[in-house]
Amino acid sequence: MPRSSSKRAKSEAQAIVDLPSTAELAAFRAYLQGIDPKACVDRFIPELLTARRNARGILGAIRRSLVSATKQRHRAEWADRIIQVAPQSSKRMLREIEVILRELPSTPIPVPQLDDAVSKWLIERTANALTNAGIYTLAELVVHMNRRRMWWRSIDGLGPQSAKNIQTFIDAQPALSRQAASLLSHLRANERSPWQRAINESKSLSVEVVPWSDVQHSKQFDGSRGVLRAPKRGCLLEARNDYEAANAWLDLQESPATRRAYRKEVERLMLWAVIERQKPLSSLMHEDTVAYRAFLRRPSPASRWVGPVVVRTSVEWRPFQGPLSIKSTAYALTVLSSLFRWLTEQRYLVGNPFAGVNAKASKAAKGENGVTNPFTQPRKRAFSVAEWKTIRRWADRAERNLAWRTDAAARLRFILDFTLATGLRVDELAQLTLREFFSEKRTQHWVTVKGKGGKRAPVAIPPLAWNALKAELKRRGISASMQHWPQHEYVVASVNDLDATPTIENKGLTAGRIWAILKRFFEQVAERVETQQPQLAEKLRAASPHWLRHTHATMALKGGAELVTVRDNLRHASVSTTSNYLHADETQRSRQMGKVFR
Repeated sequence: MPRSSSKRAKSEAQAIVDLPSTAELAAFRAYLQGIDPKACVDRFIPELLTARRNARGILGAIRRSLVSATKQRHRAEWADRIIQVAPQSSKRMLREIEVILRELPSTPIPVPQLDDAVSKWLIERTANALTNAGIYTLAELVVHMNRRRMWWRSIDGLGPQSAKNIQTFIDAQPALSRQAASLLSHLRANERSPWQRAINESKSLSVEVVPWSDVQHSKQFDGSRGVLRAPKRGCLLEARNDYEAANAWLDLQESPATRRAYRKEVERLMLWAVIERQKPLSSLMHEDTVAYRAFLRRPSPASRWVGPVVVRTSVEWRPFQGPLSIKSTAYALTVLSSLFRWLTEQRYLVGNPFAGVNAKASKAAKGENGVTNPFTQPRKRAFSVAEWKTIRRWADRAERNLAWRTDAAARLRFILDFTLATGLRVDELAQLTLREFFSEKRTQHWVTVKGKGGKRAPVAIPPLAWNALKAELKRRGISASMQHWPQHEYVVASVNDLDATPTIENKGLTAGRIWAILKRFFEQVAERVETQQPQLAEKLRAASPHWLRHTHATMALKGGAELVTVRDNLRHASVSTTSNYLHADETQRSRQMGKVFR
């Protein structure tokens, strides 16, 4: 009996297409008219009464079946009315229910289409994970799934079981599967050819944008004949073209994070020069660089230049995710001016067309509408103790109130506590492994961190960070004894890797992924505290993960730590940098100055 009951429950969960019978609907209508439940069932569906199913249970099953049928037809408002209705409901609601029951059988069940939003067909938690990763439609989902076998690993909050459920859903929709196959076939056939033809032959470059490294460079656009090229005789570089010259400059950057950031700016300029100006990097003039400054603030046409955050190998990849702020524009122009200045010094170019082209620092401190940015000073880019307590409470409720997975929420809380207590930069946290930890005494714990310029220095691990680390390792099944720690295990682990292959050494997360996790959390909390705490919501929306480092310094100094101690733990070259976080409480400052100057 238990086995057949289990099978029946399973088949009911799958067969939600079936509507209640005419007799069942009649019993449900009679119940809403105020007739006794048992009398309703005895009159219309007495055969359903058993020793284990009473009249109320049968009517409840009919209601649930109606709710499932309306939801499957994507009529959530109907489902809400059916859930709310009762014999004591108003005549108006009862008339609405009668209309719903009459129209429900003839309402078609929607068929998934590639341009449908993922939230229309997938459960909320899965849809949220996909949209947070920049996947908004079923078409984008299908393309992403086709990139690699374990495609879900790049999406925070999505594991192998969720991926399997998504695949099952697509396979169960023949029309959708045919559309997906057609789309993928079209993309494979046209993935690179329009760009390659245009980059080599065409004068009209209204084509698909791809990473610069994928371009087959022709003599016309590779810079070997650039207008600003200096005589080869005196050049200090062996570079034959602009691409090799730019790479020589990028190779000077020792920090991987800096190299990635600079490469992005150089690549954007190279693509823009070829596609929009139809000239190589080494032929850009002053007027071109002024036009590029305007382009950065509004990349257009957007269909060519702007796209979601995806891997560089994707056909959906684009150089921009949207217009750059004035501050980001200023950064891009500074990087590019530095590149051209170096190329000029190496006698690869005769001059720097970016000289004098900048976004003024005063404007960089303003938002898009010219409103002054209140978070320009380091001490302003930090959370107060009270604000941090609010943020941390939301992290404690991430599973229940923010729809985070349990393992992802636990990892989030570890990142928050460990980063706050140590003041590590995000890229330092990303590359940290367990081999870097050591203890001098039972209560003194340290970690060796590789910071800016490749410098290695010890950082103190306070009890908050140490306890958070032990809890995180326990969650991952790692021994509490430091002697038994796997030396190459990354401190911040990928929960998806752990779900899929728990016996394989974890590869950890990139700095960009940690940044995305924290940014997503900050934005979620901002939405929920905006009504009660608008100032905190504003700070959270403006915040980056580096704010945790600022908060660490501010709290440490305010809590009584000496300036030199904080400087050493943050590994600042000068104590003047650390002193930026040293400030008096503004209320206390006003009161004390008022006492002196009455």
